[in-house]
Amino acid sequence: MMQEKVNTAIKMLSTETCVGVHRVNDNILSTLHEKHPPCAPIQENSLLQGPMKHVLPVYFDSIDETMILKAASQTKGAGGPSQLDALQYHHMLSSRKYKVENKELRTQMALLAQKLATEVIDPSTLEAYTAYQLIPLNKNPGIRPIGVGEILRRIIGKCIGLVLTQYLDAGSHLRQRIR
Repeated sequence: MMQEKVNTAIKMLSTETCVGVHRVNDNILSTLHEKHPPCAPIQENSLLQGPMKHVLPVYFDSIDETMILKAASQTKGAGGPSQLDALQYHHMLSSRKYKVENKELRTQMALLAQKLATEVIDPSTLEAYTAYQLIPLNKNPGIRPIGVGEILRRIIGKCIGLVLTQYLDAGSHLRQRIR
């Protein structure tokens, strides 16, 4: 409760023992494999066609360390494969315990966000960034697989989404003035 994890506290007090995360065994793994078949090849008709609205790279220059801090403070949730959850990221990015290290980390995260938004990057180099931790939830009866991604990806995604939202809002105001 002191860490603002109300749902976790309620689950701890709950008398239901058949909810939560399954312990992984061979049966659970086979069920997860059934629910996640191999990837199918890409079909041309599922890809976007036609002209796409181009966003100038300069728009993403507004992503800075303060925007990263704001996005981190608005992010909640469990950690992915790195096991760093949103509270730990917020602590690393905002604690006064660190003199300049947290500002430096926020600046580097902002540069990463700008690079991801403006450059074509080899997907194989982003494997850790896009990784998810697969968790089998007990739905009594059954299993629901959920993927928990890295908090870093969610923080950067919020910043890029904010910039794009501002860009689209500015574009709609310009279109209204022209009419």
